[in-house]
Amino acid sequence: FVSSNGLRGSFPDEILHLTNLVSLQLDFNSFTGKLPTDLKLLSKIEQLSLHNNNLEGPIPDVFASMTNLHLLLLQSNRFSGFI
Repeated sequence: FVSSNGLRGSFPDEILHLTNLVSLQLDFNSFTGKLPTDLKLLSKIEQLSLHNNNLEGPIPDVFASMTNLHLLLLQSNRFSGFI
């Protein structure tokens, strides 16, 4: 859990190397920019919570291929498009 820690900047690419990660909660921070398409590297992720940040741009298509993902929280960002 790294929620509500006042973290800023773009989505940390270092997280993409944690390939055994099953839950990631980065909500209520101040992340900006687009989500990386390399999120697919987190193939074991089951829960991904990125709500209440300042992320923007299109929602990556990669979520459709993340077969273990059963909880995805993206609300209260500035995303465009559909999932």
